[in-house]
Amino acid sequence: MICSKIIKKFFTCFSLFVLFALLSLIVTVPLEAKKSCLWEIKTDKNSVYLLGALHLMKKEAYPLNRAIENAYDNSEIIILETDLDAMNEPAFQKKMMSAGMYLDGNTLSRNLPEKTYLLLRKRLKELNLPVENFEYFKPWFCATVISISELKKRGFDPALGIDTYFFSKAKQDSKKRLFFETREFQLTLFTAMEELNQTLFLEQTLKDVEIIDTMFPKMVKCWENGDSKNLALIINKSLMEYPAIYERFIMKRNNNWLPIIESFIGQDENVLIIVGTGHLVGGEGVVELLRNKGYKLKQQ
Repeated sequence: MICSKIIKKFFTCFSLFVLFALLSLIVTVPLEAKKSCLWEIKTDKNSVYLLGALHLMKKEAYPLNRAIENAYDNSEIIILETDLDAMNEPAFQKKMMSAGMYLDGNTLSRNLPEKTYLLLRKRLKELNLPVENFEYFKPWFCATVISISELKKRGFDPALGIDTYFFSKAKQDSKKRLFFETREFQLTLFTAMEELNQTLFLEQTLKDVEIIDTMFPKMVKCWENGDSKNLALIINKSLMEYPAIYERFIMKRNNNWLPIIESFIGQDENVLIIVGTGHLVGGEGVVELLRNKGYKLKQQ
């Protein structure tokens, strides 16, 4: 059975799937003037802040941009993608692990192309993860564990992710916390993927980790500078390569969240909304969708 340490890494990082899908050829648009991945909708009654999060960070990322901390300080309500405490409950972890396994006698080696399976074995060995422990796990599960393990090796930690940081801070400060999605919904995002898309995701993950040492730090730099143009270009690249996955993990969820976000605009309390950065930027991002509906958003 796969060790609990790896499982815990996985459960704190559902949206890392989307993050890795965004790693592509580095873009060359000049950096925007330094801002942050934070936008504000200001009304006569309240402010609604939208913060794009990276789900793994290094300790050097802190302290955060003052504008981000101010948005948190000024907000009575914090909204995140899902309840991170609920995700870490042992019963749900067990359910998640079962959902990531073949329970019908099937195996990974039977379902993957031989070339992909050999590449997977090679990568697992390089990570010092026992290959035999993964034989009964599905491709999406293996891909996520590899992604997290590779980033952990380089000092990026889910415990230091932007969403985790503010989730814990809001809990400590007794701020009201709301969530867009249940943990069961997020689990279904993965488990309901067709086998072909799972295999494609694993194959692309195995490619991405080959260039992670240059790609991920540059992506973090774009985030630190609020470089929404470059982040949007990366996402558009991903859209062309993974249209079905992009629609499933980004577009549909963005549209589901939109009326919820609108319901807080003009209310009596300030709200800080924290979601993966990939949900905010680009033509199908929440920021542009709100602008298309007539709302004015100012990047901080």
